Amino acid sequence: MARYDVYETGFDNLNETLVFGKRAIDGKSLYEICTLAVITSSDAVNSGESKIKITTHYNKVNGSVYLAIDNCLRILKSIEEPGLIAMHEFDDNLECISVSTCGRFLLLCTQHGHIYVSDLNLIQDQTTENTETVCSELSFIFTEKVDHSAQGNIENFFLTTFADKTAEVLTFYAVTCAGLVKKITTRLDEHEEEQFVCELVYDANQTIRAAAFAYPYLCMEGTELGILDLRNMEYQSDDAFGIKTVYASGPNFVAFGNNGKIYLIDSARCLVFGVNNAFPERLDEFEYLWFIGNEDHRLMLAITKHQNIQAFRSIIDSDSLYDIHLEHPVHPNSYMKEYAEEIAFVSEVYKNDTLVELRLQIITTTDPKLRVQKLISQGQIDKAEMFAKQFNLDQDCIGEAKAFNIITKNECTSEDIDELLAILDTIKNAATKIQFCDSVVCKTAIDTRRVLSYAASTETTTSKNGANLHLWNTNCSVKLHRFDTYMSIYKEYDQRQWSNFVECDLIGELKTFLKQGCTDKAILLVLSTLYSEEFASTLTDDDVNEVISAVSEPSVETTMSFLNAFIPLVLKYKSDAMEILIKWVCNRIIQMEENVDFLECAITFLNDINNIIKHAPPRTHFDKAREKLRNSLKALENIETLNDDFNVHLPLKDCLQGPYAIVPTLLNVCIMGNFKPEKLRLLMKEILYPFLLECQEQPDEILCNQIKSFFQFEEIYWMDTALVLLEFISRVDYKLSLIQEILIKTAKPWSDKVKQIGFLVFDYPTVNPLSEEIAKLLKNEQFLILLEKYNINENNFVTLEDKEFYFRRIIYLNGDDYNTAFNDVRQLCDQNDQFETDYLMMTEFVHKGSCEAAFTLMDKMEPHYMCLLGKRLLIDICFKTRRFINHFKLRERLYNALAPLWSKLKRHCKRRQLDELLNSYNATRAMYWMHTNFKIELDLVLTPSAKKANIATFLVQVINSKVEIEVSTLIDHCEKISSFFEETLDTVLLEYISICQNSRNTFVKIGEYILESSQCPQLLTQCAVNIIKCLQQESSSMDNKTFLDMAIAEDENSSKDLEDARLALQLCVRAALYNEEEDKITLSAIVEVIRLINCICCNLNSFIGELDDLQVSKKSPDLFPLTATMPMLFNTYEASKQNLPPNYCSFFIPDRLKNVDMRDELDTFIWNARILLNQKQEFNVINMIRLVQQTSIILPEDQKGVLEPLKKFLQESVLPQAIETLLEKNYGHKNIIFQLMLLYDNESFHEIILKYFRLYRKCPTKIRTMAQISLEVLNSKDIQFDKTLLVSVMNACKWWSRFSGLKMSFEAFITATPKERLEALMKAEIVTVEHLPEYCADFCIELESCYFKYLKTVLLNWRPNITYTTEINGKRSLKIQNSEEELLEKCDKVLACISNTKGVVNSTAKLWNSVNFYYYEVYLALLQINQKVASSSGSISELYQPLICFLKKYRRVNKPTSTEVEMWCGANPLKPLIDSLSEFRLPLTSTFLSSDIWNIIKPEVNLDTYKQWFKLADYLSQYLKKHDICFYAITSPISSGIVDTTSSTWELSLKFDYLLPKIEDCANSMDNLEHATAAVYNLMCQMPNGADKVELAKLSYKFAKLYWESVINQSVKQTYVKVKQRFFNYSASHILHKYQLARVKYLGLVAKPSDLITELYNDRSIESFYNNAVNQCPGINSAVEELCILFQLDVLEECTRVLDEFLNCDFRLTLGCPRLQQENLIRATYLCKGKHFDHWQNYLMKKGLDNSEDNEILRANALRCFYYISSLKTIEETCHMTHNEFLNYLSKVSILAKLVNIGVQCKSVSELDKENKKRLLRNLSKLNTRLAVQCVANICKTYEFSNMKYWHYVVSMARRFQMYDDLRDYLEFLSNRHVSENIKNAWYVVLDHEFSNFKWDAISQAEIYLLIQNCPIFELDLEPYIEKCINRKRLDLASILKISK
Repeated sequence: MARYDVYETGFDNLNETLVFGKRAIDGKSLYEICTLAVITSSDAVNSGESKIKITTHYNKVNGSVYLAIDNCLRILKSIEEPGLIAMHEFDDNLECISVSTCGRFLLLCTQHGHIYVSDLNLIQDQTTENTETVCSELSFIFTEKVDHSAQGNIENFFLTTFADKTAEVLTFYAVTCAGLVKKITTRLDEHEEEQFVCELVYDANQTIRAAAFAYPYLCMEGTELGILDLRNMEYQSDDAFGIKTVYASGPNFVAFGNNGKIYLIDSARCLVFGVNNAFPERLDEFEYLWFIGNEDHRLMLAITKHQNIQAFRSIIDSDSLYDIHLEHPVHPNSYMKEYAEEIAFVSEVYKNDTLVELRLQIITTTDPKLRVQKLISQGQIDKAEMFAKQFNLDQDCIGEAKAFNIITKNECTSEDIDELLAILDTIKNAATKIQFCDSVVCKTAIDTRRVLSYAASTETTTSKNGANLHLWNTNCSVKLHRFDTYMSIYKEYDQRQWSNFVECDLIGELKTFLKQGCTDKAILLVLSTLYSEEFASTLTDDDVNEVISAVSEPSVETTMSFLNAFIPLVLKYKSDAMEILIKWVCNRIIQMEENVDFLECAITFLNDINNIIKHAPPRTHFDKAREKLRNSLKALENIETLNDDFNVHLPLKDCLQGPYAIVPTLLNVCIMGNFKPEKLRLLMKEILYPFLLECQEQPDEILCNQIKSFFQFEEIYWMDTALVLLEFISRVDYKLSLIQEILIKTAKPWSDKVKQIGFLVFDYPTVNPLSEEIAKLLKNEQFLILLEKYNINENNFVTLEDKEFYFRRIIYLNGDDYNTAFNDVRQLCDQNDQFETDYLMMTEFVHKGSCEAAFTLMDKMEPHYMCLLGKRLLIDICFKTRRFINHFKLRERLYNALAPLWSKLKRHCKRRQLDELLNSYNATRAMYWMHTNFKIELDLVLTPSAKKANIATFLVQVINSKVEIEVSTLIDHCEKISSFFEETLDTVLLEYISICQNSRNTFVKIGEYILESSQCPQLLTQCAVNIIKCLQQESSSMDNKTFLDMAIAEDENSSKDLEDARLALQLCVRAALYNEEEDKITLSAIVEVIRLINCICCNLNSFIGELDDLQVSKKSPDLFPLTATMPMLFNTYEASKQNLPPNYCSFFIPDRLKNVDMRDELDTFIWNARILLNQKQEFNVINMIRLVQQTSIILPEDQKGVLEPLKKFLQESVLPQAIETLLEKNYGHKNIIFQLMLLYDNESFHEIILKYFRLYRKCPTKIRTMAQISLEVLNSKDIQFDKTLLVSVMNACKWWSRFSGLKMSFEAFITATPKERLEALMKAEIVTVEHLPEYCADFCIELESCYFKYLKTVLLNWRPNITYTTEINGKRSLKIQNSEEELLEKCDKVLACISNTKGVVNSTAKLWNSVNFYYYEVYLALLQINQKVASSSGSISELYQPLICFLKKYRRVNKPTSTEVEMWCGANPLKPLIDSLSEFRLPLTSTFLSSDIWNIIKPEVNLDTYKQWFKLADYLSQYLKKHDICFYAITSPISSGIVDTTSSTWELSLKFDYLLPKIEDCANSMDNLEHATAAVYNLMCQMPNGADKVELAKLSYKFAKLYWESVINQSVKQTYVKVKQRFFNYSASHILHKYQLARVKYLGLVAKPSDLITELYNDRSIESFYNNAVNQCPGINSAVEELCILFQLDVLEECTRVLDEFLNCDFRLTLGCPRLQQENLIRATYLCKGKHFDHWQNYLMKKGLDNSEDNEILRANALRCFYYISSLKTIEETCHMTHNEFLNYLSKVSILAKLVNIGVQCKSVSELDKENKKRLLRNLSKLNTRLAVQCVANICKTYEFSNMKYWHYVVSMARRFQMYDDLRDYLEFLSNRHVSENIKNAWYVVLDHEFSNFKWDAISQAEIYLLIQNCPIFELDLEPYIEKCINRKRLDLASILKISK
C-alpha cells in the first residue's frame, strides 16, 4: 500500500486562510499561493518518514497531471480540476515520467530499472477527490528491465526520460545514471502489428549526475560534460563544472551549478558561457533554480535559502515578478516544468521535524479589491488605503472600513453611534449603510432604536440594486418592530438578551414561551413579529407542528387565545398547513380524553377551532383536512350518545378513523360487552347505520367486510352480532355471498345460530344462483364436517384412489368404532363410488376381525344391494382364506366371516344367484375345517347332491370305525362334522351307526346319549335295532331263556342285558313320540319294533311311563300304586297268543275279582290317576287306562259297566288335558291327537267338536288343527255329521294364516260372513285378484260381483306411499313410491277377468266424484280404464288428461286457500283435517275448467312459476291466457307480501335487484306490449319509493318505448310520454335523495335538468360548508354528474355553462385576504373540485393564460379559481412558473381587468409590462375614482414600487372614499414598512370602522387577532377600543388588546 494514500482536493481559494492558515502573498503584487490538493498518510507510522521521492509531469495535450510519490502514481484531470483519474502502485519508486508528443502513451521508469509503457486511452475518466473512491488502474502494453549492476551501487537508476517529437515513429529516450541511453520505439512485427522495442543506442561509461534534452542534443554531465547528437550518435565532451540542474533553452542548455552560478551551454560546439551579470549579488541566495514553460513562455523560478520563491522572466532579468515567502519547503523535483501558465509544485509540511503532509500548490493572481478587503480584514487599514491608491481603487471602501471598525466593537457608546452615523452619511451605498446599521451593537436601548430607525428610513430608490435594497430596508423595519416587541416583552434592555432575541429562532422562542406557560408573551410575539409575509412564508411544516405541539394547557381559555392568534396567521401565509393543524386538533382532543368533562370540553374546543379556521384563505376551505374536523365533532357527538343511551365508552381515537375503523371498533365493544341483539339492533338503527349513510359510504360493503373480519375469532362471540348486521345489509347478492362465506369459514358442525344465518337464504322466494350454492352447502354440512374432522384437503380428495387412502385412514382412526367409520365414509363417498367404497369398508372390517360389525352394517342395506356386495365380499374371503391358509390370524378372521356372510346371502339372495358360489364356499370351508380341526389338508369338491357321500368320506377320514373309541370323542367329531356340513348331529350319528362295525357297548353308549338329546325317530329306532341285534347275537346260545328269567335270576350278566333291552325299548318309545308324517320311518314300523321288544321282554314296566318325556315336569312319577292294580286286570290273551311258556301265564293269571272289589280297585285307580294327572303325567295315565280297558275282554258281561267311570274320567279330564298339552307344545303330533280323538264316543262327538271350537276360537292354529283332525275322525268312524262347519272353519283359518297384517281379530274374522271377510281383506289390500276365484270357490260366492267390488276397493282405497324428505331450508318434499302404473296394473288384472265392460264404465263414472282430489294417480287410472273399456274417449279425457299430467309435475308454492279448505270439508265431512298432500299439490276440481280457475292458481303464479303455467295455458286457453299469467306473475311481489308497500322512506339501495331480470323476462314473454307495459307500470306504481322503484320505472319506460314504436298513434304517445316522464322524475328524485338534496324546490325542477343543475350549484350548503367546517360537504358535484348521465347531457358542457356564469362576476382582485370572498367564488371553487378536477384545472389555466381572451374579468377570475383549487406544486408544473411568478401574473391579469373597466386599453400582460408605470400611475391618480385607487394599489403591489408617495396617495384616497376593506388590505400590505403618521391615522380609521360595525355577540377572538395582527400596535393608542370592549362586556376581547399593549 502507498505511504501517502489519502488524497483530498476541492478546496476554495477564498478559504485558503481558513483551511491552511496564513496566506502566502506578495505584498507588492497580486500573486499568491493557493493549495489545490493535500496528500497525507492514513498510517501514522509511514507518515513520519521524511525521505520521499516525488516526480511530476504535465501533459500538454490534454492538460492532465502525473504525480508520483514514491511507488504510487496518481493521474490528475488538470491543474484547474485536480481530481483523480487513475492511480497505480508499483513495487518500487518511480523516477522518471514522460508522455508521448501525441499525448496517448505514458512512459514510466522505476528505481530498480523497470520501464513501463501504458496506453492512456484505456483509462476511463472517473474523476474523484479522494482515494476512497475506486479509480481506474493502469494497464501496461510494454515492460522492460534494464540492468547496470556492473557500474556499481548507484542510489538512483534513471536520470531523465523524454519523447522525441521529430521522430517518424513514436520514440522515447531514457538516460540512466550509469550513462546508458535507451531508445524505446515501435516497430512492425511479423503480423504487421506495432510492437514496442527497447534498445541501447549509447553507453557513456560514466556516472551521470545531470542530463537534459534539446533536440537533437542530449546534454549529460558526469566525470565530464558531454553533448550527444542523437541523429548520428556523435559525442562531444568538455570538462565538468559541477552542474546541479540543467534545462533546455531552445536548441541550447541552461545549467545551474553547485557554486550557485548560471551557465549557458552551446550544444552544437559543447561550449560553456557564464551569465551572472544580471544579479550576481543575489545568486548566493538561490538554493534551487528551475526553468519552466516552453519556447513561447518561459520563466526562471528560484528558491532562496530564506525559503522565498522568486520568479524572473529570463535569466538576464534582474526584477522579479513576485517574491513570496514560503511557509513550507518545496520538494526540489516536484515542479512541473512543462506547465507555463502558473507555477505548480509540491510543498512538504513538517511537524516536529517530521513530514506529515504534502500539498499540491499553485502560484496565481488575485482580485485587487479582494486584496484590499483582506488588508482591511487584517486590520491594516493604512496599507489598504495605500494599496487602493496604488491600484486606483474607490476610496469608499476605506470609509466602510472605518465604519466597520466601529461596529466591530463589543459595545458602542452613544459617541460611537454619533460617529458611525456621521460616517454613514458620507457613504453613498445605501446597502452598506443598512448593513452597518444592522450589525452595530449598542449599549443603550435608545441608541439601538436610533440605528434601526436610521436604517429603516434610509432612502433606497436611487440605488442601482433597488430590489435588494428595498428588501434590506424592509428587514430593518422588521427588526425595528422586533425591537419594539422585545421591549414590550422584556421591558428592560439587555444587549446580550436583545442580541439573542434578534437572532433567535422565533419558532423556538415561541415554543419556549408556550412550554413555560407564558401565553401572553407568546401571543405578543405572534402579533408583533410573525406578521411578516416573507417570514411567515418560510415556515415549514415541522415549524408549525412544533409550535402547536408546544402549546401547554394551563386552561382551555389561554390555549384558545394563542390559537386564535396563531392559526389565522399560519393559514394566511401557509394554507397547506391546514392538514397539520387539523391533525394536531384531533390529537389534542384525544389527549383531553383523560379529563372528567372530556366531551363537553372537546366539543367546545372543536367549535372554537371551527370558528378560527373560518377566516382561513379560500384555497383551504375545500381541503380534505377540514373533513377531519367535521368527523371529529361528529365522533364526539356520537360518543356522547353512546355514553348516555347505550353506556358504551368508545375511545375517541377509534372513532376518528372513519367508517372502516369505527365499525369494527364499536362492534368489538358491543361483543365484549355482551350486547343483547335488541340493544345492538337499536344501536345500529340510531347511530351506526345513519353514520355510514352520512359518510356517503356503502353500508353493505362495510358491514360485509366487518362480518368477514369476525372469522378470525370463535363464532360464539360474534354470531349474534352477525345476525343483527345481516338485517342491515340491503343488497341481496351481498347478503347471500356473505352467508355463503360464513358457512364456509365457521367450524363444522354448524351451531344453531350459524344454521339460522344459513337458513336466511330461504327467505327469498326467487331462485338465485348463490341460493342454490348455499342450499347445497347446507346440505353438505356433514361432508364438510368430516373433511375437517379428518384433516382432509378437498383438493386432494378427487379420485377414487385418493379417497380409498383416506377411507382406510378413517377406519384406522376410528378403531373399534366401526359404525362411526362406516357412516363417515358413506357420507364422504360419491353415489357413483358407493359400491366400491362399501366393498372397501367391508373388506377392511373383515381383515381387522370385525365381521360382526361389517354384517351389522350390511343388514342396514337394501337386500339387492347387500346381495351384490356380499357376493363380491364372499369371493374375496374365499380366495384369501385359501391363499393365506397358513397365516393363522388373518385366516381366522376371514373364516369367521365366511359362514355368517353365506348365511346372510342365503336369506336375502335367490338360490340361483348363489349356485355359482356354492362350490367355492364349500371347498373353502372344507379346507379350513380339515386344517383347523384335524390338520388335514384336503381339497374337496362339495356339492349338495353328494352331501351324504361327503359325510361318509369325512367319517372315514376322521374316525376309524373298526376301533372302539370314547363316546365323548365320537360325539365331538360328529358334532364338528355336522356343524361343517350344516347337518344335525342326528344325521351324522345315523350315518355313523349305519357304517359302524363296533361292539354292543358303542351302540349302548350312543343310545344313552341320544335318549336324552335326540328327537330323530330314525336314529332312535336304528340305534334300538342295533342294540337288539347285538343282544340277539349274544343270547343265541341261551336255552329258551327269556328276559324275565334273567330278571328273576338277578345275576350280573342278566341285569346288563335287561338294562340294554330296556334302553332299546325307551329309544323306540321316544321315536314313536317324535314321529311325524314327513319322517322317513313310519309309526307302524316303530310300533313293530316296540312289539318285538315287548315280545322279547314281556315286562310291563318296560312300557309303562315311557310317554312321560312329553311332560313339563321331569320328576319321575310314582307309578307303584297304579301298577299294583295292573296284574289283576291284565289280559292274558296276548300271552296265550304268543305261545309263551307256562310260567309266564301262571305269573299273570289274577285271582277272580268281584264287582264290588272291581269298583273299589277302579276308584283307587282313578284316584291315583288324578294324582298323576295333576302332576302333568296325562300320557302315562292314558297308557294305564288303555291297559285297564284292554282287560275288559276277560270280564263278564255284567261287570263291564264297572269301567264306565274310567271311560268318563278319560274323556272329560284326561283327553282334553293331553290334547291341550300337545297343541301347546306345538310339536304337531297330529297322529297322537288323532289317536286320542278316537277315544271319544261317536254319540257325543258333535258336542265335543263344538266344545273345542269354542275353546280355541281365538287360536287359529289350534282350531284349524282340531278341525282337520275332527274331519279325519269323522271320516274314519263314518259318523253322520254336517261337515260344512268344519270346512268353513278350515278355509277361514287357511285365509287367515295366508295373510298377515289384517287389523281385525281372529275371533271377528272367524265369526264374520264370507263377504264381510272378503271386504276386510280387500280393504287391507291383502287379497289379490288371483285369490278371488279360490276364495269364492271356498265360500261359494259369485265371482263377477267380487271383481267389481275389488276394482272399486282398489281405486278408492289407493293411498300414496309417500317418502318425505326435509330439505335443508326446512321445507318438505315428497316422493310417491307407488305410481299410477302400479295402480293401473292392478286394475288391468281385474279388468281382464270382467266381461261386463258396460258395468265397468258405469262403475268408474260413479267413482270420479268419490276420489280424493289430491290423488292424481287414481284419476289417471280412471281415465286409462275408460279409454281401454269404452269404444271412444270422451271429452273429459281430453280435458283432464293434460291437466292432471301438468298438476302431477307441478310443486305447489303456497298453502291451501280458505276456499280450498271449504271444498275439502264439503267433500269429506268425516275428515276435518285436509289431506297432507295439499301441502304439495293443487286440488283437481272442476274449477280448473271454468272461469274461476284464478281462485285456485292465483297464489301459485309468480316470477318463478309463470313459465310452467304457460304449458297449461296451451290446453286451457279458453280459461287461462298467457298475458294474464304474466300480469299476475309481475305483480306477485306485491300480492305475496314480499314488498312492504307501507314503507314511507326513500330506499337508497336496491333491495329486490334479483327480481328485476325476472320481471323483464316475464314482460318479454307477453305478446302484447300494451299489457307488458301496463303490468310493469302497475308494479312500479305500487312499489315503495326508492332505488327499486327507479329500476322498475326504467323497465316500464323501456316497454312503453317499444309499445310506442310498434303502434304509432297519439294515445300511445301520450302513454309513452307519461311513462317516460315518470321514469326521469323518479330517477332524478332518487339522485337528489341519494345526496340529501331532496328539497321541494329541487324536486319541482326534475323535469328541467339544466335549471336544476344551476339551482343545485346555487345551493346554500356550499356556502354553509365553506363557512363552517362542521357542516357536511354537499354531494352536488356527484349529483350533477349522475343527472347529466340520466338526461344524456354533456356534464362538462353544463358545468362549463354554470362555471362561466360564476367567473363573469366581479371578484375582488386581492388574494389571500379572507374578508374579500364572495359566494360565486366559493361555488366555482366547489364545482371545480369535483370528478373532473384535472379538466377544470386545464380549463381554468387555459382561460387565464389565453391572451386572446377578450374578457379580462373572466381571465382574472379563472386564474384566481385555478389558484384556489391547485396545489403549489401543480401550479409550478402546469404553468411552468414558480408560485411567486404565478401570483405576479395573476395580479397583472387582475390589473388588466380593472384597467379595461376604467377604459384604459391594455391588451396583454406583456404590453402592461412594457407600459411606463410611473406615467400610468400619474394618469390613474388623476381620475380620483375607487377603481383607479384600486388599480394604483395593485400596480404598486405587483411591480413593487417602494416609493411611499404612491402609497400615501392610495391610503389617503381610500380613506376619502371610505374604502375600508381595501384600506385595511393596503395597510396590511404596508405593515412591514416604516410607520408614518399617515399610516397611523389610516389604521385609526380602520379600527374605528371595524369596532363600529362589530356584531358584539358573534364576534370571535380570531377576528380581533386578525385585525390587530398586522397593525402597528406599539405605535397606536388602543385604549379607546379596550374601553369599548369593556362597555360591551367583551372582556376577552379587551384582554387581547391589553396584551398587545
